[in-house]
Amino acid sequence: MQSGLETTSNRNYGKWVLSDNWVEFALNQPLVAEPGTRMLYSTGSTHLLSAILTQASGMSAKQFAQENLSSRLGFSMSYWSQIRKESISAAMIWR
Repeated sequence: MQSGLETTSNRNYGKWVLSDNWVEFALNQPLVAEPGTRMLYSTGSTHLLSAILTQASGMSAKQFAQENLSSRLGFSMSYWSQIRKESISAAMIWR
């Protein structure tokens, strides 16, 4: 939530959700703050994290969270929607 990118939530949520590629849309937002300096809630930021985890770990964000968080803390997770396939390939462009 401190990426520095313009939020994809609030007034920008509809444009983000309707875009063809959520990762690309989020990454194409202008910088509105120096990264790491200002908290700005953005659904796109959490989606970017999901795409990065998926690309880096080779598993879905849910599987990563189950193996590295919930199972270690003794709980399980229920429904979690899957990342859109085009978002994973867009995350590779971001490197």
